[in-house]
Amino acid sequence: MLHDYRAPLANIGGYTRLLLSPQLNELAPLNQTQQKFVQSINAIADRLIKSQEFYSLALRTVQLIHEWPSHEKIILAELEILEQLTPNNLYSLPAVEIPRQAFLTLVDLLTFIKSDELELSFAVDGDWVQVSSANFENRPYWFERSLDPATGRLKYKESAAGFEPLGHIVALVEKNGGTVFAELDGESTFGLSFTLPVYKEAS
Repeated sequence: MLHDYRAPLANIGGYTRLLLSPQLNELAPLNQTQQKFVQSINAIADRLIKSQEFYSLALRTVQLIHEWPSHEKIILAELEILEQLTPNNLYSLPAVEIPRQAFLTLVDLLTFIKSDELELSFAVDGDWVQVSSANFENRPYWFERSLDPATGRLKYKESAAGFEPLGHIVALVEKNGGTVFAELDGESTFGLSFTLPVYKEAS
């Protein structure tokens, strides 16, 4: 149902951007009132598309959170999407224990909340692989209350998980045995990292 709205919203956004383009304005210039009206329509369409993306992600995440835990492994080097997101040599990393769809959803959630291009770094610490990224903006209202200043851990709160992409990230990581950490690096920006267990064959 959500996808039914995406095409018309994209058409509205594309058409309003066309109306505002310098090339078309030279041929048929808009007056100031018309420009403001078209800009308003364009902004509304963009916000609705962003909301639709979040609701689709939210539905997928909630389903993954409530699925029965599975003992699955993924090899990070085999995920094509990561080739464009990290400078790491992924072949040097061990397999991690998390369903493939859950990990890809985490990447989608991180991309959604990143104001600029997402870049990930990976490090191995014993039985854990740590995934990190910096310069996130727009901390949610519950951020400070959920952050343990002593450990840097960002704790899961069920009330936040249903409404915020960052809450979904915390819930999904904890569902798969990991922990989310955050570090304040500005008045509104923060760095984010989470751990995932290294995959071990069941004995």
